[in-house]
Amino acid sequence: PFKGRTLLSGMTTAPLVMPEVITGLSMLLLFISMEQLLGWPEGRGVLTITIAHVTFAMAYVTVVVQSQLAGFDDSLEEAAMDLGARPAKVFFRITLPLIAPAVGSGWLLAFTLSWDDLVISQFVAGPGSSTLPMVIFSKMRLGVSPDVNALATIMVLIVALGVVGAFLPVLPTTPFLLVGAACFARASPRLHRRLAASKTFGPTLAEWRRHRAIAWRTKRYALVLM
Repeated sequence: PFKGRTLLSGMTTAPLVMPEVITGLSMLLLFISMEQLLGWPEGRGVLTITIAHVTFAMAYVTVVVQSQLAGFDDSLEEAAMDLGARPAKVFFRITLPLIAPAVGSGWLLAFTLSWDDLVISQFVAGPGSSTLPMVIFSKMRLGVSPDVNALATIMVLIVALGVVGAFLPVLPTTPFLLVGAACFARASPRLHRRLAASKTFGPTLAEWRRHRAIAWRTKRYALVLM
């Protein structure tokens, strides 16, 4: 086993329990000290914001990937190396595909946390750089303006489209998206007959009709009981 596993776990979990004010202040002092000693980074800007966001988001990604590796079967890697595969090939052909869901989940979590962060960005941002939460917060000081409402609406729509896109392979087999198709098919009887006779949409349309009948009966019984 890796000897520095305890130290690595402590270093990765420290940003999870540390307040954002302490993290932002420590990152600011680190950047100032590095600029005085090494001359890099020159001032605060996009580079310092990126380094700070990668630093605190890496802890969340590490925890997610560690949970996936806890149940990882090491015999798969050993079998691949016994067959003559090099360590790099074993990682890219065996390990990485198995932990790909955890890596994707960690990326989404890191992206969301980085997009939502305000406190750490306030410490490490320079006068010529700002993030979206910083812009919204600065505008909110003067009152709610129409552009802030429009920006919030766009963000909500982007998240909603992302959720719908994530479940898009499942939705055609459920009655949820068939509501619009059924309304359009009712407006065109010929299209309705074609959909009902097709092998692809026929069973799905029948399933939607069955769910709709069950929903109407449940609603009628609920009204009777009331």
